Amino acid sequence: IGDTFRDVKCAQRAGAFAVMVHTGYGKGELEYHPERGLVIPDHQASDILDAAAWIVARERSRETGGRDA
Repeated sequence: IGDTFRDVKCAQRAGAFAVMVHTGYGKGELEYHPERGLVIPDHQASDILDAAAWIVARERSRETGGRDA
């Protein structure tokens, strides 16, 4: 989870899923540096809670083979 395209790129290089939050630098990164958008996160979240909810839902989906638990 990060708020810059650098964070996203770092996660991807490590083989992790990348979630970009719109808090902190996130919104500015998206508005003022769209060229950096060539680095695409797996998910964009409004805040850390939204990011965590996405991660939990994704993991639950993996555990159930994509079926609702």
